[in-house]
Amino acid sequence: LSHSLLIVDQAVKKIVSKERSKKQGNYEAQEKYKSGIVVDPDSRETYSNWALGPENKYSALAQASYNQGLGLYKQGKCNNAIKRYKQAIYYNPSFYEAYYHWAIALDTLGKYNESIQVYRKTVELNPKFVEAHYRFGLALYRTNRYQEAKKSLKAVISLNSANGQFSFIDEDTFI
Repeated sequence: LSHSLLIVDQAVKKIVSKERSKKQGNYEAQEKYKSGIVVDPDSRETYSNWALGPENKYSALAQASYNQGLGLYKQGKCNNAIKRYKQAIYYNPSFYEAYYHWAIALDTLGKYNESIQVYRKTVELNPKFVEAHYRFGLALYRTNRYQEAKKSLKAVISLNSANGQFSFIDEDTFI
């Protein structure tokens, strides 16, 4: 009987330990959201995500880091924003929006060769992301990679048929 009680006691301790760990993860995520609000008090995304509460520690931390990056970018702090986007990707390696905004920040800093690599990863993760294809093509064009730029911009044309956002691009663009 005492052996059975010991096993039950150990099982209860494991459950309590997991719950504490889960609460700690939720607390960390909520603190990240709060600091995201401090960085950009006008960010609706930060408020709404915080209000929902983290269902998954890592996706919550990824979203919080991403939101911080958006706020820092709006403040013109591109290098700090890049750190947050990379942190978001660390927590969620398939977070294509974080890659996209990382590349935009690199573009802003004039680091086109670096941004090309990040845009490439963005369109690998989401091949239907029209804006990423467009900015990818522009970065390629800026680095005199005209044939690659044309290929990327052709993807914009084919993907863009639904919403027409990039209707100013045609087959002769950037020839």
